[in-house]
Amino acid sequence: MSLVINTIEAFPRGRTTQELFALLDVDFDHAMRLRIQGELSTLQKEGVITLGRDRKWRVIARRSVASKPVDRPSIGSLPQPDNEIMLACAARFSTEPLSIIPEPEKADGGVPDPNAVLRYYRSALQSDPRGALTQSDDRHGTAFQLVSGRGAFFPPDEEQGVISICLNGLPNSFREAIQRREANENALAVGWPISIGRQQGAPVIQPVGLLAATWDRAADNLVISIPANDILINPDWIKAAARGSAWSEGSLREVFRVQSGSGLTSDDFLGRLREAGARNIRGQLAGRDFLAAVDPSDEGIFDAVGLFLPTGSSFTAGAVRDLDKIASWTSKNWPAPH
Repeated sequence: MSLVINTIEAFPRGRTTQELFALLDVDFDHAMRLRIQGELSTLQKEGVITLGRDRKWRVIARRSVASKPVDRPSIGSLPQPDNEIMLACAARFSTEPLSIIPEPEKADGGVPDPNAVLRYYRSALQSDPRGALTQSDDRHGTAFQLVSGRGAFFPPDEEQGVISICLNGLPNSFREAIQRREANENALAVGWPISIGRQQGAPVIQPVGLLAATWDRAADNLVISIPANDILINPDWIKAAARGSAWSEGSLREVFRVQSGSGLTSDDFLGRLREAGARNIRGQLAGRDFLAAVDPSDEGIFDAVGLFLPTGSSFTAGAVRDLDKIASWTSKNWPAPH
């Protein structure tokens, strides 16, 4: 008999995924966490267990103690939720010394080569894919993916944040989406926390804050590197939050503005969000113990983190296209030196 099922049955009032990890003593065993999450997902699809709105797992029908198993209810006979639960992939969160970005190479005479400069700035722009981001829940596992676990990934000075996910634990559709982008870009945005709202009656998923990140493969893991603790507010969330509150769009944007034009540190960002979005925050918002599942039918701001692949609406998309156009110029297109 499954130890996971036995544990859930022992607690009729339900237990969250993180509580199950603690009860099964696998908090620090990445492989076992992945296996348990996979089993939870399978049991849910088979109609054996359900995830409630309080994010606690419960057995739908308790089994008989007799050796002969009872018939499991078919999925079609069970009340179906309007939207499928978004399950996060288990991840490790940490920080490490910051990698040094190489400067563009110089041509003869110590003057930077123009094409090298273009490549350098194009790379720098592509490493920041943040912009206006809104996704639908049915794009989970393709255009974006939630990840969960314990630990901090907001890097202190001279360090970078690292999120490591076992490739086998990612949905195949998300791995394929990464593969398609691999030849051209390895940038993505890390979104935290995650806001769920509704537009025209359908759920919409919006990261509230966005961090620039890059990804790479290391052995059997997808490794996300976050070079700076520099959070930008998602303009789409500003618009949505202002529509449903007493805030005007301008005044809410001003709350998250900094004089330097850069982003906010995680502590500063969280302090401002707790004041500006207090009534919409669901549960504790700390940025150190991320949810393992989110129900898109629940509205509010959740302590969840997601990986969002770049879209054409990122702030830097236009600048990247301009640099590509300039890179195609011949020497006669360049302005004459003064």
